Amino acid sequence: MMGDAPLIVGVSGLRGIVGESLTPEVAVRYAGAFASWLWEQKRLSERRTVYLARDGRRGGEATAALVRGALLASGCDVVDIGVATTPTAGAIMRFDGGDGCVIITASHNPAEWNGLKLLIPDRKIDQNDLAAMSTAEMEAFQESLIGPAAPNKATAEEIIDRFEQGLAFWRSNERAGRLDLNSGATSRHVEMIVERTPGAGYWNPLP
Repeated sequence: MMGDAPLIVGVSGLRGIVGESLTPEVAVRYAGAFASWLWEQKRLSERRTVYLARDGRRGGEATAALVRGALLASGCDVVDIGVATTPTAGAIMRFDGGDGCVIITASHNPAEWNGLKLLIPDRKIDQNDLAAMSTAEMEAFQESLIGPAAPNKATAEEIIDRFEQGLAFWRSNERAGRLDLNSGATSRHVEMIVERTPGAGYWNPLP
């Protein structure tokens, strides 16, 4: 039971005390709410791809497994990159064209806490506006992209409302999402940085 344990829900996601305010039911319901929001975004591709990462906090595997299952049951394809930092998860999501990201982390909170941090594509543009852009305008727009970010206030409130109402789009077996396990995200992120850093030289990760 939740009791008096705090559950913090806001723009940066959801955080609570594991086994008290952050229960399996809460984690599944929040992930389902996020997936239902993604499915109603008409600008996204036919399928929805969500990246999943977690920090090194003990017990994070259990919460990650719950979230992964909820996303798959909602019909989202999941790319599980395992233990990774928020910048790494965001970079991989951006360059692979993901529709969203869930990171299992409680940031600076004590060990008994954990949470779900959400990232969504930072900027989208209507296809009609995109078609009307000149080459220079397109280049300027691409340069202005700063990558995935936490939902803005209005979007966060919509996801929270879905969470509080228990809204989710659970799918039948044939419409469940597909799982991809990708453990090389951190190495790939470092390679991206080195490639874009003049004079950084060649980086060879340890085997």
